[in-house]
Amino acid sequence: MMYFNRYLLVRYVSALFFFTNVYWFISLLLSDSPLYFIPLVLIIALIVSVAEQVKMYSDHSNHAIYTRACFTILLGTNILLILPTCFSSSFAQLYPFSSIRINPRYSFWLFWLSEYY
Repeated sequence: MMYFNRYLLVRYVSALFFFTNVYWFISLLLSDSPLYFIPLVLIIALIVSVAEQVKMYSDHSNHAIYTRACFTILLGTNILLILPTCFSSSFAQLYPFSSIRINPRYSFWLFWLSEYY
């Protein structure tokens, strides 16, 4: 029983990163950004990691090679993307969902509707 609980945090963090990258990938596709391949590569790495974790249910081993490589790739990508986000043009291409400008005329109605819903 204790063996399966050991990687519980790794599984939850993998799921968090997976769905975060799926959301990021979809938003980049919808905004026609040419940088959609970044979250796609991260999703593929996470799928390989999750497959390894599922395989570890039956094979009682504690050598998660692909999971370690996946988290190294995630960490390296996040470190590499810190610098380009300091520039507004790169930030808008990498994170289009955070750079949406709202017309001031509509901001009042959005604020008003958020109070009631």
